[in-house]
Amino acid sequence: MSQLVARAGVKPPAFPQSNADLAGFIKAFLDLERVAITMHHSLAEKTRHTDVVTHEVAEEDELETLLGE
Repeated sequence: MSQLVARAGVKPPAFPQSNADLAGFIKAFLDLERVAITMHHSLAEKTRHTDVVTHEVAEEDELETLLGE
């Protein structure tokens, strides 16, 4: 698992120690969502003019459509 974490280039989430810490869990999930948004934006920018299919999938609206949401 440590190799996966190292290759991901993203720090593991910092979940609270207490299961009752709702605010801590919300913060952890918001941090994960911010990372995901940044990665999707980066992928979309890198593929904008070179890989149209990947660029379209990286766009949030297209991804939501593919997932049926």
